[in-house]
Amino acid sequence: MRNFTRPICIAAGLLLLAVIARSTAVRGPLFEMAPANVYVYETLPANMPSSDTDVITSDIWVEEITLANNTGSTDTCTVLDKQGTPRVIIPAVTIAAHTVYVIDFRARYAPSGVSWSCVTGTGVIGTLRGKRLGI
Repeated sequence: MRNFTRPICIAAGLLLLAVIARSTAVRGPLFEMAPANVYVYETLPANMPSSDTDVITSDIWVEEITLANNTGSTDTCTVLDKQGTPRVIIPAVTIAAHTVYVIDFRARYAPSGVSWSCVTGTGVIGTLRGKRLGI
């Protein structure tokens, strides 16, 4: 009769390693469930203009703004909400050449929407992601 103890021990050890590896593996992103009346809003990447321009004109909870400077020189950008007296979301921030800024707000309320601008109006690409109620 043949001795099968060694192959069984090896198989059991491999199974144990697989179970341990699975339980400590890096998990994928968790997606939250939004209520039916909450909509995700995201702009397409676009050049930020040289004068204040509306990005969205309804209430929004800003989650993230990305500013990417494609040029070889610095640029200064500002992002405001659109309430009666606009409040600064991102103050006049200078973005270095060939730099990407990703600003995570989680949920910064912007009544009446968001507007933005950059000094040169040609080199910075902006995107905004947020959530809003209603349609």
